[in-house]
Amino acid sequence: ERYEWLNQFQDAKGVYQRIIQNSPGSPYASKSKLRIAKANIMYLVYSKEYDAVEDALNKMISDFKGNPELSQAVFIIGEKYLLDANAPDYCKKAIKIFEKVMYELPHSDAVPGMYAEVYYCAGRCYTELMDYPKALTCYEKIVNEYPDFTYAWYAQYMVGYTYQRMKDKGLVDTKEADPKTKAAYQQLISKWPGCSDAGNAQTWLNEHKSN
Repeated sequence: ERYEWLNQFQDAKGVYQRIIQNSPGSPYASKSKLRIAKANIMYLVYSKEYDAVEDALNKMISDFKGNPELSQAVFIIGEKYLLDANAPDYCKKAIKIFEKVMYELPHSDAVPGMYAEVYYCAGRCYTELMDYPKALTCYEKIVNEYPDFTYAWYAQYMVGYTYQRMKDKGLVDTKEADPKTKAAYQQLISKWPGCSDAGNAQTWLNEHKSN
């Protein structure tokens, strides 16, 4: 898969095709067929053929239904949109793909830790789109279910941050938002005192000592 992240899709497909030819009945051949389909879609994103992506993605999901690596393949395509930040409405396109993994495809344990990454990326997209309630759901999911995730500290910070943005938009009142933010930031400083957002959290806490 290294070739895919280098945008060398033909090289990646060549590797997978050789695996299929050399070991046609092996589990690696089945995985390689899925990875060829994934590489084709990543190429469509890379070449900005966005209109073709949805049909190709739906076909891949249909063709490889039941494959334990399907959810990961779909997620990686969503990640490709995030890497291609010049794509029109890239967050809207990415979140549609992440939602397939979160809510439509069967849960898979084939890739440990993948779902923490999914919720992390989805949370970032929802934040960018200012859909704060959905962002909050993603960040709280990470904090509660994936506390050892590499960016759990970021999710913890974003719980507090998101409550403040929801307050600003009138989605929650101060009596709810400020205690939630205070608790989130105190937890952040307690568990990750050296993280890059600890200073921001402490500044907010200092400014809201009376709350």
